[in-house]
Amino acid sequence: MVLLLVIVLLGGFTVTGFITRGYKARQEMLAVRWFSRGDRDLAAGNPARAVDEIQTALAFAPNDDTYRLKLALALMRSGQLPEARVHLANLWEERPGDATVNLQLARVMARMGDAQEAVRYYHGAIYGVWETHPLQNREAVRFELVNYLLSSHQIAGAQAELIALAAELPPNSAQQVKLGDLMMEADQPDRALIAYKNARKANRNNAQADLGAAQAAFALRKYTEARDYARLAVRIDPKMEEATQLEKQSQLILSTDPYAKGINIKTRAERAQAAYEGASDRLNDCLTNHNDPALQQLATQQASNFKRIRPWILQRDPDLLDNVVSWAYQVEATSEGTCGAPTGVDAALLVLAHGAGAR
Repeated sequence: MVLLLVIVLLGGFTVTGFITRGYKARQEMLAVRWFSRGDRDLAAGNPARAVDEIQTALAFAPNDDTYRLKLALALMRSGQLPEARVHLANLWEERPGDATVNLQLARVMARMGDAQEAVRYYHGAIYGVWETHPLQNREAVRFELVNYLLSSHQIAGAQAELIALAAELPPNSAQQVKLGDLMMEADQPDRALIAYKNARKANRNNAQADLGAAQAAFALRKYTEARDYARLAVRIDPKMEEATQLEKQSQLILSTDPYAKGINIKTRAERAQAAYEGASDRLNDCLTNHNDPALQQLATQQASNFKRIRPWILQRDPDLLDNVVSWAYQVEATSEGTCGAPTGVDAALLVLAHGAGAR
């Protein structure tokens, strides 16, 4: 009887185990099936349907972190941000060092308008644990963070992240042009120029790197460098109109500047005379169509102080030359707001006027 009972019990355990394993296998199969449907719908742009399907998958496999993370992504894409945040926060509590969870939380918080928390979780993603390709992923997240900061007008924060990114990015990286573009957007033309030069060293036939270097040099008022880099870009890609215009503009400024290094007093006086005549024409045109008190005051000043301006007079009187150039710059700067953006020599003088103001 004892032996018979043991045999019966063993048989019962075997049958129970078989049934249990079959049940679990059935549960796993249903979870995979529903998750696959949800994954397909999410990829096809149907996040609301994907939410229902992935939730069904989780009913069969409630502890599967892959399903939980995908559900949060589906919720986020369907606009259910608070629900996505809750799911991700639960995952984060269990795995605070998981870079992927941090990244998705950062994106949710950014869309919900919580900049401080978004930056916090972006940093969690940058310094967290990635299962594959950690260096590339951290670089991509850093770029994403910079774009987020720039789009939300957090310029100081973006500048700090760009400095960190520049220190981590290899000089020969294909991302140096992208780095330079972001630095220009963050008002860091000096650092941008370094990035573009790095890109040029890695690839001498990179017209975008040459154009970027030209733009950065122009922003730094290094007009000779700007012209030369723009010329290199055009040489590589003759259809690059932006580089062509920048080369012409830089050359015009260089040939217009009365204070350019290396020119003699005769040339300086001739350029001051040309600036004076160009500004006079600009002033007269503006006053014809606009009754602006500031422009009227400049016209009165001209009539009182500059009754006879000639190159040979300016050569003999450096103070008068300075006053004439200063007046021309004031005309260009004042007329910009009233009469619109200038062209040609007037545009060159306006650039020089802004440069003189910065100095």
